[in-house]
Amino acid sequence: GFKLRLFPFSLGGKALAWETSLPEGSVTTWDQCKRAFLAKFFPTSRTAKLRNEISGFTQLSSETFSEAYERFKGYQMQCPHHGFSKENLLSTLPRSVTEVQDVVRHGQQRLLHG
Repeated sequence: GFKLRLFPFSLGGKALAWETSLPEGSVTTWDQCKRAFLAKFFPTSRTAKLRNEISGFTQLSSETFSEAYERFKGYQMQCPHHGFSKENLLSTLPRSVTEVQDVVRHGQQRLLHG
């Protein structure tokens, strides 16, 4: 496809040398290309660490929801091959939202009953 044909133009240095050294016909789809590239240049330990950050994500007490959301998106951008479905990703965020809601609710109760 289109992405596969353009991919070599986005590479330089070791990545370009790697791509040109692939046996002709060994990578015929974008998914094959993506898997081969990530296997070569993205350590499994880094993938595992980022997957853990994504799946166990919670908002830090020192950050706003907006900051937490940006951090959450950052983990996804650093590991685009994380393998989580959109549903899984969306189910991770409510933990943070719930924590914010609990704080707000607790504060409102203090105002009402204080």
